Amino acid sequence: MKSWLGRAVLLSFWIFSAWYLYIGGLLTQTLTFPKALAAIGIANLIFAMLFAFYAGTGKPKDVLFQEAFGSGGGKFISLLPSLTQIGWYAVVVEIGGTALATFFGLKKGETLFYATLLGYGAITMWFAIGGFKRMEKLSWVSIPAMLAFLVWGAHALFKQLGTGDLASYQPANQAGKGILTGIQLLIASFISAAVVIPDFLHDLGSKKNVFLASFWGMVPTAILVGGLGAVFAIAGKSYDVLATLKLMSGPALVYALLSVDNLCGAQAVYPVGTGLASVFPGVARKETIRKFWTVAGGLVSVVLAMIGIVGKLDSWLMILGTVFSPIIGVVLANQYFVRRDFSDRKMFLPAFIAWAIGCGVSFIPFGIPILQALAASAIVFIPIGKLFGREFLEGNMS
Repeated sequence: MKSWLGRAVLLSFWIFSAWYLYIGGLLTQTLTFPKALAAIGIANLIFAMLFAFYAGTGKPKDVLFQEAFGSGGGKFISLLPSLTQIGWYAVVVEIGGTALATFFGLKKGETLFYATLLGYGAITMWFAIGGFKRMEKLSWVSIPAMLAFLVWGAHALFKQLGTGDLASYQPANQAGKGILTGIQLLIASFISAAVVIPDFLHDLGSKKNVFLASFWGMVPTAILVGGLGAVFAIAGKSYDVLATLKLMSGPALVYALLSVDNLCGAQAVYPVGTGLASVFPGVARKETIRKFWTVAGGLVSVVLAMIGIVGKLDSWLMILGTVFSPIIGVVLANQYFVRRDFSDRKMFLPAFIAWAIGCGVSFIPFGIPILQALAASAIVFIPIGKLFGREFLEGNMS
């Protein structure tokens, strides 16, 4: 049995990065600062409880998907997170590459600016091509860089704003928007990682250990990083961290720190290569195919970064929530209520029907649509799964 503390550290690394600063900033478009902090805490507590059951089955994601959607259907579902990582990697390249370009005094629209984005993408892809050993070395530079950036940012922002301005801040677009809207955004921001979380936590031995790893790995870090992102947005009147730095006339070193921290984005493009290689194996060695698809998917991400995906981040997050939360609902329903194994079938159509209905429910504009979509897909799958199922599953972890 693995230590839950070690996995908590791993989860904290996922959030301890520049993209979560942007998420915290997005919250301030509709929420006050105290409500933004509350939304961050509640959303990550929901994730911790969800992971306890979803990853607490003791099975990796591919097994869970194939038991619910069939052998071929499960492989298709497994491919989806890899494809969405192309979008997330584009966010990484745009943030880190723009920070690096700003460090060198380049502006958007200049040829060298886009060349810098391409170069930054090439560097992060190089780490991803090298696999886990090469990527692990990034933590020795990216984590200290982020710590230094956060310390400078907190000092500069609170010196400029003070606590009074934070407490009195009122977003211009808060009419009819409550804390549930913030929770929706936060869950959408991590849902593509949540759907593959069993691969990281399924071997912890108990649901309690999964919950402890998830809670302590995510909640404190999210409040710290997301909260500072919210402060950045309030100071700069934009969730774009780079725009705020320009407004505050931050030293060039700050841009370098942000760029170095974002090198951990190699972890975003790595699943692109592994996922596409599993579906399109080719005739070469498996590792060669993985490297090829890493580069191919990474280049698509670089193009998206050049177009500017960060400005459309909120729309991108809603798409992720629509697609992935119903998948988790189907898996949970199958593991704890239907308790049947459909992997002997190529594709289990009832699971896809429940998934599609859940996707539709996510468009209903009240409450927390992403969680309601998860619940809807589970409720729909339970009766039809029992009706068409045959073989019982093995028991889950306690």
